[in-house]
Amino acid sequence: IKVDKYEDQKLLGLDEFVLNNMFSDASYLREYISYTAMADQGMNVPLTSFVNVYVNNELYGFYLLVESVDDSFLNRTFGDNDGNLYRADIGSTLLIEDGEYIENTDQKNGEDESKTDLYNFMDILNSMPEGEKGDIESVLDVTSVLKYIATNTLLENYDSMNGQHQQNYYLYNDDGIFTLIPWDYNMSFGGFGTSGQSTIDIDEPVEDVVMANVPLINNLLAVEEYKAEYYDILNAYIEYFDGFEDKVTELRSLIYTSVEADPSKFSTMEFFELSTVYQEGGAVEVGSMSDKENMGGPNGIRDGNVMPGDRLNTDRIPPERLEQGNMPPERIGQQDGMPPERMAGRDGETGKQVGSDVSIVNLLLARIENVLEQLNDN
Repeated sequence: IKVDKYEDQKLLGLDEFVLNNMFSDASYLREYISYTAMADQGMNVPLTSFVNVYVNNELYGFYLLVESVDDSFLNRTFGDNDGNLYRADIGSTLLIEDGEYIENTDQKNGEDESKTDLYNFMDILNSMPEGEKGDIESVLDVTSVLKYIATNTLLENYDSMNGQHQQNYYLYNDDGIFTLIPWDYNMSFGGFGTSGQSTIDIDEPVEDVVMANVPLINNLLAVEEYKAEYYDILNAYIEYFDGFEDKVTELRSLIYTSVEADPSKFSTMEFFELSTVYQEGGAVEVGSMSDKENMGGPNGIRDGNVMPGDRLNTDRIPPERLEQGNMPPERIGQQDGMPPERMAGRDGETGKQVGSDVSIVNLLLARIENVLEQLNDN
């Protein structure tokens, strides 16, 4: 929502914000907890707030309002918005290979659109001697990146630079020093990728991508001083999440009524309840067999990151969006052999499970236990 699109105005100090509809997150808490934790660890992240959205006095849905990484954000966190801001889309590995700069960034701010500063940063990053800093600190706030890597590692967020798409982060040039700004955490707590995230090696915290192909992770963690700082950040996070079950219980109570009343929710109250309480002996990965069965098919949400058709809430998708896709409207809901009448609408709950019933408490506690074991072994 661009508040200043037609008038020079702001809403609650924001010139732009996003309404996250909690797609694939039955707990409604993944992104809120992630941003809150990062903010409490001193990272530059968007402000967030749960909101009920009304259109013409009619309740449209329950959302997470997220501050856009734009002018108001930059002014709040850096004191001005004079620098170049780049948003990393799919394939932004920051690798230089055969003279090609592998970045897929959208410049969101800054008058100089040559990307000279970005390419200079990539030159220095890629030329770091193995295991040595080189000149990286002259162009990068290293700690901002180490905190980002640690966050994704502990919270199992692989819809990020750490995962197969190398995306969902910003780079802001503040007086010649780039700072990494995290973005898009509705797939944290193991919501994106394949099984095995709860035991991923903290020294190679990537999934479906080769470490050498993501130099911002590979080259920094190869420096012993940076790796030690990264370990310290992981330990700080583990201490921070002590009492996590109680925190989730508190948040669940805060939003329960709004979730229950949400006319546009993608999932059921049963999934919301299951995903927000500790389940004795429950699954510790979203990709577990029990979850795949709930997700409607042997591959669940994993294959191609496309939800099984019977889980799509198609009345929320504009007709023109359906027409632009690769699948004709009449086939939506039939990928797994599901007849159209099995598709759920906004008014019914049967077949609406777009998300996981695996508890985020189980997910995080299991990951913390594994990370602690790895830290103790190092």
